[in-house]
Amino acid sequence: MAEGKIKRSDFEHIGNILQVLLKGLRHESFEDFKKINKFWPDIVGEMIAQNSKPIAFKEYTLLVYVSSSPWIQNLQFHKWLIIEKINEVLEKELVRDIKFKVGQF
Repeated sequence: MAEGKIKRSDFEHIGNILQVLLKGLRHESFEDFKKINKFWPDIVGEMIAQNSKPIAFKEYTLLVYVSSSPWIQNLQFHKWLIIEKINEVLEKELVRDIKFKVGQF
């Protein structure tokens, strides 16, 4: 009967469990996304950086909010150059596509 008894030491604090889970979910791409945001003005230039902001990164695609539709069109022309510069900053090929969307930032 004592064999089936649960001891206090058998339990794990929920904070420890969540930390391990979140660390697994927030893999290196989260750190890479932070780096993209940090160097965004260097990557695209000050004028574009004032009118755009990376918002999310998922499965090799970067989502960037821009201030207006004309900026979307302008950035579409430079998309592949921006991707190339991002990957240079990251020192790996992580971004393969960029989606531009009008949004507030």
